[in-house]
Amino acid sequence: MKNEEDNGSSESLPSQGVSRYAAALAVRQLAQKEMRRQAYQKAKERRAKDPRYLQMKEAAKARRREHYQRVKQHRKAAQAAGKAERSAQRASVEAEARTFLQKGRAPRTQLRQRIEAASLLSAEVVVANDVS
Repeated sequence: MKNEEDNGSSESLPSQGVSRYAAALAVRQLAQKEMRRQAYQKAKERRAKDPRYLQMKEAAKARRREHYQRVKQHRKAAQAAGKAERSAQRASVEAEARTFLQKGRAPRTQLRQRIEAASLLSAEVVVANDVS
């Protein structure tokens, strides 16, 4: 009987010890987490007042603005190039159609179809080139 009592009591003690250990561990982890949060907040406040950090932020803003301006210029140039290409293509189709008309080889409806086909083709080119 004494062995049975010892076994019963020894089983309950480690489980209580484990739960105490787990509770102490959880409290310690929460305290560490709170200390890290406070240290982060203090560092954040220091950075907000640091002139070097503020200067770095302004320089980053300026770089972003410059990059945006370059992208904008690139888009405008691409759009203008596409417009010129479409215009040249349309002009060549119209010139070709005129020569056929002058020679009497193509009826008026065929001229309209070619011009419409060229304008539809240029619209497809714009959609294909517009990746962004």
